[in-house]
Amino acid sequence: MITTDRHRILEIFKNLVKIDALSCNEKPVADFVREFLKGKSVTVTEDNSGKETGSNTGNIIIKRGTGGKFMLTAHMDTARTTENITVVVDEGTGKIHTDGRTILGADNRQGMATILYLIELAENNPEIEDFTAVFFTCEETTLGGSKNLEVPAWVEAGIVFDSSHLPGKFVYRAPGSKTFTLEILGRASHSGIAPEKGINAIGIAAASIARLKQGRLDDDTTMNIGIIEGGTATNVVPEKVKIVGEVRSFKPQRLEEELERVLNTFEEEVKTAGAAITKAIYEDFTPYELSPDHLAYQLAYNAIRATNMEPQPVISFGGSDANSLNGLGIPSVNLGIGAQNPHANDEFVMWEDMVTTANIGLNIVRKK
Repeated sequence: MITTDRHRILEIFKNLVKIDALSCNEKPVADFVREFLKGKSVTVTEDNSGKETGSNTGNIIIKRGTGGKFMLTAHMDTARTTENITVVVDEGTGKIHTDGRTILGADNRQGMATILYLIELAENNPEIEDFTAVFFTCEETTLGGSKNLEVPAWVEAGIVFDSSHLPGKFVYRAPGSKTFTLEILGRASHSGIAPEKGINAIGIAAASIARLKQGRLDDDTTMNIGIIEGGTATNVVPEKVKIVGEVRSFKPQRLEEELERVLNTFEEEVKTAGAAITKAIYEDFTPYELSPDHLAYQLAYNAIRATNMEPQPVISFGGSDANSLNGLGIPSVNLGIGAQNPHANDEFVMWEDMVTTANIGLNIVRKK
């Protein structure tokens, strides 16, 4: 009978969050993983994704035995620094947080701690089947690590330990997203002496935005303009303005429709004003939806049930490494681990949720 050591999981987690590693600088975490796994019956490799992401390390791939049919994943970077972190554990409530000066880094060092603990638990344990683990780079910025993963040939499904939902929930459906960056070029002129000679780029942007509906467009689709940069002085008709926004949708066709609506609106206003525009489109992540017959869905569902919980498949409007993996042809879900208030200084996780996540993970890798 395998039992979960709550103190060991916490110890691994606390060691991980002490490592300050933002996106593209995950090498200290990768080095920690290699040291942690020394002497264990696994094969550790690093892929070549760093050439694409710009990170100082590639993704770390860990193969137990044959590698099995599925992989457990988490990402090595944090959204903000954990430098000089002080971890506080409230023994009464079980709440794990910081002293408020930094984030906790549970997103996603808790996912990493769970997987490393499972690898440690699996050592010389005949009750646990072979599996693969992958630790990604650059999740917080571009999902670059998972997008550029050199997928192990034997893997058929992925379980991502990275959802802020509580244990018991898992994300089986998530939207795709595309970012648009537009630059409008008007004409500068003195705003007091000769405003007629200018073409106001900010004015064009304002007219375009005023015509566009933003926010939740329907049950499946959102659009947001989040960045506007332009102008040089109050007495100069602004020559340039940069606009950055995104469209998200569960349905690829709706995503393309709304993106086209945005671009057409800006182009019409630019043409009317006699200005010029440049456009750049970047695919942030692809949408996915798994049915109950997929292996990843079944692994998560059955493991949660085996942990004496009611499985709750949920949808999310956020993107994760699960989007990338599905886009690469590896059906994957994102498991709730209970890391709450991610990216904020009041980020926390309950110790009990940490243990429950480990138990769900154990039921995923336990021989059936």
